[in-house]
Amino acid sequence: MELTASLSAAPTSMQLPLCLEQDILRNRFNKEPFAFTHFLTGHPALTMENLSSVLKRRMAADRVYWNAGDKKIEQRMDEDRGIDFSIEDAMTQIEKTKSWILMMDVQYEPEFKDLLDIVTAQIAAELGPGFLRSIKNRISNIFVTSPQRVTPFHIDCECSFLLQIRGPKTIHLFSPRDRDMVREEEVERFWAGDNYAAKYRPEYQDHAFTCTMVPGTGVHIPVNAGHWLQNGEETSISIGFYYQFHNHIRANIYRMNHYMRKLGLHPAPPGKNAWCDILKGKTLEPAITAARAIMPWKTRERYK
Repeated sequence: MELTASLSAAPTSMQLPLCLEQDILRNRFNKEPFAFTHFLTGHPALTMENLSSVLKRRMAADRVYWNAGDKKIEQRMDEDRGIDFSIEDAMTQIEKTKSWILMMDVQYEPEFKDLLDIVTAQIAAELGPGFLRSIKNRISNIFVTSPQRVTPFHIDCECSFLLQIRGPKTIHLFSPRDRDMVREEEVERFWAGDNYAAKYRPEYQDHAFTCTMVPGTGVHIPVNAGHWLQNGEETSISIGFYYQFHNHIRANIYRMNHYMRKLGLHPAPPGKNAWCDILKGKTLEPAITAARAIMPWKTRERYK
């Protein structure tokens, strides 16, 4: 699937940033991936000049992650970071360094806080007040990626709206319910703390919703939807708006299933037995609450 944006100017006061079809949003939100267009291409906050300044501020806050070199679809994202030069060089020579630069939590930068607020308000207006009540945390990240760079296969703990700002790239998205591509055991390990538990299975690539993203287009990625990306011939800039939900009970069910499976048991996935789900969901709460009090940052990373 290839999308072409019909408009690419920065949003005006009368123009919402995302162009979303109401029926698609309401029926597929956090259930299945879908594509849309947006109006943030050309926004002054997303120029390379401003992003260079944002990079420095995010580095000072220790909220930048990056790696370099050729990557494989099936490679874990924490393997072989290949950073034998500085991040400043990676940014200024992005066309040559095969780099993937992630600026995290840019919502703490004033211009991006405003963008996140506007996008969230637009989505809430379509989905209703339940959407806002369900949110545990909302963040925004920026990705700057070299030409031809592959982002390996992975899943996320948040649902997101990923907007393409500069350059083309192709994203391959799988349903979060596709247990051929992402096995139940891998989802369990993910929620138990292994961020890179999901393994790519090329024999199921034809299950993918594949979209060629160009500036002015975007995709919705549900929680735990497997995906990988291939950049085109130009440097890519993307911005993601992420929503983490109050889904700790469901997450705890996966964690308990992980520990039960390690004991040689064969636990039922969430939704198969309501009483078992309640028991599993509540069992880990005291231990996680205590861990958060003792090691808040480490626990935030492990128990999403």
